[in-house]
Amino acid sequence: MGEGLDGERECVGQEAAMNFQVVVLAGGLSKTMYPLVSKDVPKALLPVGNRPLLSYVLELVEASNIKDIIVVVSGDDAALCVGNWVTEAFHDRLRVEVCAKNIQVSHGLFSVNFLEQLAT
Repeated sequence: MGEGLDGERECVGQEAAMNFQVVVLAGGLSKTMYPLVSKDVPKALLPVGNRPLLSYVLELVEASNIKDIIVVVSGDDAALCVGNWVTEAFHDRLRVEVCAKNIQVSHGLFSVNFLEQLAT
């Protein structure tokens, strides 16, 4: 915000202010969470309150009027499951791209390792 030539306050409209793209790190499959997580149900799709965990994140982003989202998933199988679910659940509401990355993760350092490998 600033002042215009005539001294009136200029406001940035909500449409202009919401030109963002969100990146969601959605994990993948997990051997330590077996049998909850499987080839058919990656961590992002685990039910919490009878809804996939990822649905809460995407609905919050949607409520913020952000429509452009990248969901990064570790592993091709998990990415396929997440991509199919996102397409079905949000096909006409959000622009979501699901990217598969094969990430080597050290225990407890998921986000750090994920971002380092994503950048390369």
